[in-house]
Amino acid sequence: MKKIFIFLLLLITGCSSSSETNDIEKRTEKQLHDEITINLNLLNEQTDDYYLFLVKPGVIKYDLQRPAFSDYYGPIEIEGLKKTLTISEHLGIEYLLEELDEKKLQIAITTREDYLLRNPLNEEVFINFEEETNFMTFFRATANKFNIDITDKYPDGVNSLSFPSAQLAIKLVFAEGVEPVNSYIARIREFSDYTSSGLGMYAPGSPLINKQNYYNAAFLGDNFKNYSGILEIATSDNRRVNYEGEPIKITFDKEGKPENPRMTIKILN
Repeated sequence: MKKIFIFLLLLITGCSSSSETNDIEKRTEKQLHDEITINLNLLNEQTDDYYLFLVKPGVIKYDLQRPAFSDYYGPIEIEGLKKTLTISEHLGIEYLLEELDEKKLQIAITTREDYLLRNPLNEEVFINFEEETNFMTFFRATANKFNIDITDKYPDGVNSLSFPSAQLAIKLVFAEGVEPVNSYIARIREFSDYTSSGLGMYAPGSPLINKQNYYNAAFLGDNFKNYSGILEIATSDNRRVNYEGEPIKITFDKEGKPENPRMTIKILN
């Protein structure tokens, strides 16, 4: 009878130990996530809606250079400072991870203007991934919530993401109903005492303005020292367009610096 009692005690103890071990394994098993949520914490005044990019580690140098398209996935629109993303619905994420030995991607947030990922607004934050096999192998995130601080501004001293050395940057925006053409020219026509209009022939300009440079016009160079004139905007085939508030006078000092280094001009037609 005593032997039977001891056997039952060992059996119960063994089952209990096995059950406890399974419970510990379940508690310690890492949970993986197909859905992640990005919450933005804006540290200054909001000026735009935002984009989310997922980027290979080491690609972003914070030097205003555009990464290669093969080095990131995005842009993904963020509205209301929050984005919930289902990883399995974005095959581009899987393609990036397959090329990496260490399965992690950097989170980069930009304004909607910065669709070429020149100026991330947040410091380095990474999402780590692991493989999960359930008939097929998928990548899943090891965490599902990310709180990201962002500061919505250009780098100090920079007036244009496309032309970082510009002394003056003029951004074109478009009135409702105006469809932008492929490219524009911005120039500053000199004043003249010898014409009835008060304007001369000399009109130094900027590189062509188009979507690829965020419709930014950039002005730089020694020819703008002590210079002043009237802003003109035309299409690339030299058709003048009207803008809000015209004519606008622009004046540079002896060092070629303007009174207002960043201007936004609304095109009316």
